[in-house]
Amino acid sequence: MNKLTRSAKIVSAILSVSFWFILMGGLFYGLGTAWSSFNMWRNPNAGADIIRINGITLDYIHFYSDVGLVIEKAQLLKMNLLSLPVYFLEVPLFCYGIQLLRKILKRMIQQRPFSGTSQILNRMGCVSLIVCVIENLTDWALHRYMELSYHLHELFLGSSITKVTFQHQWNTTFLIVAVVVFVLSAVFRYGEELQQLSDETL
Repeated sequence: MNKLTRSAKIVSAILSVSFWFILMGGLFYGLGTAWSSFNMWRNPNAGADIIRINGITLDYIHFYSDVGLVIEKAQLLKMNLLSLPVYFLEVPLFCYGIQLLRKILKRMIQQRPFSGTSQILNRMGCVSLIVCVIENLTDWALHRYMELSYHLHELFLGSSITKVTFQHQWNTTFLIVAVVVFVLSAVFRYGEELQQLSDETL
């Protein structure tokens, strides 16, 4: 049990550092994106209406052009707004999930693994489901809008490629995590009932 306690303490310390790193990093980029979008909305006539960028990253593919890719400032503003839920909803929920996991580890450190752990696991499962919905809807919306905004087919002018389409892949990672967590919650609930029966017998 001492070995398990030491391992739980180490993992909890790592999660504590990860919590602040993810939270501050997410809020930093989120506030930067929000501030940039606010300035773009407040001063729509500042600078050029057409922005020329050197490249665009779509999932694992990066397109680069020496002549630049053209996008309207209004379209860039809308894409920035579509990305905000990731920073201000998904990141805090993910950090909340880390804190719930640390609560479970705390019970292990205190050698009370069957003391309300099933309820914490239920919350973690719900958080994972919500994150899954937010991430997939945000990614789908961004991919869809980028398909309408960027004219990637212009990169292939004169080639045999006549059309470029976006294929969105639904991320089921957090859905699978939620199912596993709910199963663990049921197992721990059964363990808590056995623990209660044992305590009443004693």
